Amino acid sequence: MKRFSILLIPLVAAVATLTILFLTIPKAESRIRVVRDESQNYKKSVHFVAVGDSLTEGVGDETKRGGYVPLVTDALQQKYELTSVEKDNYGVSGERSDQILKRVKKDSDLRSSLASADLITMTVGGNDLFQAFQKNLTAKTAKQFNRPIKKYGEYVTDILAEMRELNPKAPIVYNRLHRL
Repeated sequence: MKRFSILLIPLVAAVATLTILFLTIPKAESRIRVVRDESQNYKKSVHFVAVGDSLTEGVGDETKRGGYVPLVTDALQQKYELTSVEKDNYGVSGERSDQILKRVKKDSDLRSSLASADLITMTVGGNDLFQAFQKNLTAKTAKQFNRPIKKYGEYVTDILAEMRELNPKAPIVYNRLHRL
């Protein structure tokens, strides 16, 4: 018993000392703080432009809301506490990359929307791929798809360059088919 009390007394003293220290020493302030500079003028409304094919247009959307465009609009409004999101949907079902490029170069309404956009999305490639398969149904090798894939890449590069020329600042989100 004497041995037990010899061990217990220092242990109780240590616990009591630590408890007193933890209760009396003030906690350090957190070094991580989320700061929103109220002097900054944050946008309360955003202009979102969507360009592309049937996926952009909203074809196949079982909810009948218009595909991904209204989903992005709602997400932007909620996440960034915006009063409004102006959306322009330039999706056209069935269009290939060459046709979208032609619209981006010649459609004055589309060009004006792109120039004033805060965010641009583009979905392209499905119809290019579909056409390549249709034209090469009897293809024996994958090499026969090289030319259409190369042309697709050139058109997309031109579309992105044209968009960037019209609007040097807006983020462009390019949704493409895997490995096309």
